[in-house]
Order: sequence, then C-alpha cells, then structure tokens
Amino acid sequence: GTLLVRGDLGIRLPKALDPEYRHHEVVTCGMLMAIGLKAGSVGTGVGAVLGFLVYQLAF
Repeated sequence: GTLLVRGDLGIRLPKALDPEYRHHEVVTCGMLMAIGLKAGSVGTGVGAVLGFLVYQLAF
C-alpha cells in the first residue's frame, strides 16, 4: 500500500511542481484573462477591419 501511495505521489507532485508545467499553466491562464479583458476592444477592432475590407472590396 505504501509503495502505491508513494508511487502515486511521486507521479503527481513533480508535475504540479515542475517549473515548465507551472509556467505553461500561468501563461495559459494569463492569455485567457487577457482575451477576456480585451474581448470588447478586440471585437471593435475586428469589426473595424472587416468593415474596412468590405468597403475596399465594394468600392
């Protein structure tokens, strides 16, 4: 039983404590937060670009 528990902890803990893994999680979270915070302005920017392209193609 102890060997299984130790093996389980040995597999799970390093993944959570691994700097590269932590960095990836933080970067992913940061990107999602940035996308959420900028959703309004990004939507406006995309709308402006699409409007400009349609204007260029139509005229």
